[in-house]
Amino acid sequence: TSLLMLNKATSNTDSLPKANLRIDELIFRIVDEMELLHADMQTNINFNDNTPLPHAFEINANSLLLANCFRNLIENCYKYSTDKIVSIDFIAEEKGVMVLLSNRGAGMDKKDSENIFTPFYRGKNSIGIKGIGLGLSLAKSIIDLHNGNIEYIYLDKINTFKVYLPSWCK
Repeated sequence: TSLLMLNKATSNTDSLPKANLRIDELIFRIVDEMELLHADMQTNINFNDNTPLPHAFEINANSLLLANCFRNLIENCYKYSTDKIVSIDFIAEEKGVMVLLSNRGAGMDKKDSENIFTPFYRGKNSIGIKGIGLGLSLAKSIIDLHNGNIEYIYLDKINTFKVYLPSWCK
């Protein structure tokens, strides 16, 4: 199903069905699913203190694709963490939403971090960890379809996926 999802995520965006949704509520549902699958998973969820409006986390997007994207990102944060804690931060911005997904763990070397969004690429840190190297490339394709941006950052022993989605993805 990952290959089918990747094909759908890289196809024509004009036919992509979208609806208004709250990104925080979508991610809450995914976290609930993931915590049922992984009894040792802990999740810390934080919101920025100056959320300007009640609709600050509302976007126009394809909920099935975004759910798959964030499921992959949360799963990776869990699998590659040293303490099984996944931190999720929501930051409302003037024209969109920033979602930071973080864990404590070993970082990737430069070559791996430059290639993590390449289909079928598996970094050195993935030895012994289940996967085929499609989750992050799929996540990036889905974010791109929504005119967003995703990047990987490693700082002070914390791995972070920084996802930006515009409020009204066209």
